[in-house]
Amino acid sequence: MTLTLENAASAENGGSTQIPTPAELIRRAEEIAPTLLSRIGETEKRGYYAQDTHDAFLDAGFCRILAPRELGGYGYGIDVYTKVVTAIARACPSTAWCMCFGAAHAINICTMYEQDLWPEIIESPDFISPLTVKPQGELVEQEDGSWLLSGTYDYCSGAPYATAFSSQAIPVFRDGTKGKPVTFVAHRKDWEFLDNWGNMLGLNGSGSQSLKFVNTRIEDRFVIHKEVLTLQPDPRDPESPKHGDNPAYYGRYLSFLGMEPAAVALGALKGALDYYADQMKKRTTMRPPIGLRSEDSDYRRWYGTVLGQASVAESLLNDITQRWMESARLNMLGEKEFSVEDDIRYLYTAYEVIKICWNAMDTLWFSTGSSSAQNGNRMQYYFREIAAIRNHALNTFTDLLTRDLCDRVLGTPGDGADSFYGNSFKNTGTQR
Repeated sequence: MTLTLENAASAENGGSTQIPTPAELIRRAEEIAPTLLSRIGETEKRGYYAQDTHDAFLDAGFCRILAPRELGGYGYGIDVYTKVVTAIARACPSTAWCMCFGAAHAINICTMYEQDLWPEIIESPDFISPLTVKPQGELVEQEDGSWLLSGTYDYCSGAPYATAFSSQAIPVFRDGTKGKPVTFVAHRKDWEFLDNWGNMLGLNGSGSQSLKFVNTRIEDRFVIHKEVLTLQPDPRDPESPKHGDNPAYYGRYLSFLGMEPAAVALGALKGALDYYADQMKKRTTMRPPIGLRSEDSDYRRWYGTVLGQASVAESLLNDITQRWMESARLNMLGEKEFSVEDDIRYLYTAYEVIKICWNAMDTLWFSTGSSSAQNGNRMQYYFREIAAIRNHALNTFTDLLTRDLCDRVLGTPGDGADSFYGNSFKNTGTQR
């Protein structure tokens, strides 16, 4: 059976007792993806994908991939999830970004919050929670121990269909003093959705609108008073809260954060390759001898080169997602800590995937012809999407990471202003 927007509801989904296999989830993504191609324009204009697309994603089970099985999710790992995201991004990277950055954060919630709190936060197994890390609001402590949150949070990818939201805020204590950023989680009823996204070079359909909070009450049990961006559960500590039996909930967050845009970038490059191949069969060369591009030695070399680069990027992404899951599994079993060094290596590799996709896109772009730069052209769209991913703030952390990696391996004395772990999040926070 073909899973399309029209008949997706009849597919095996979360209502079934049968959990779909990873291969089935990927197949569903590959079947839904082509239906998104003709809707790229409307998705960009709206700022996020349509409701019937979202319904198809729900019926296919994409928002349950990482959610805990205890609450009706599938409890898979990031190695499965990134393959589904890449398959969707091959057609529409913006749609994949909105879906990915919403549903991915079941992992973060299940890592940060102890298992007893999951049912209150994950009210539905179709869990979607944008997660930003820049403290753009304040939490004012109340006499009863709860907090009132006020602030506007930007770049909340996945916001249009979100069921929850997590970020950081500056705590204002009852005596008027302020503390270091703390992390909170809020529910859909708690915010005002601001439809203010879309004035970008690319990712205009990524659903990265802002959420506004005005004196929203957040119970103290949903506020984490720790540096959570580098936090991971420690099963060897008897005082450490429990986080279930999915290894994905025992990993480090920063490297996973880099794998999300890397998966979208890889899908976007594959989509550009699909279009380039189609054009090679239809269009002629721009210089003599005039003939089909598919028969020209230069076009065949350019296309083959980028095919190879995409293969390298995919191999790297598959490798680090599997290694991340293995590191998380060993940490869950208490056999080996998921180290900061491993976290940096995985995150840096994710950045390299994005760089490979960006550089490969240059070959397609210079050789595809000026007509591909016209508005509405698929090649122009993929170029803009990859350019926006390359422009993401995470790409600027590379120098800090390489210095940190050196310090971890050689024992050199870094931990100050030139250190990612020593400075970036603890003092200033950063924006997703």
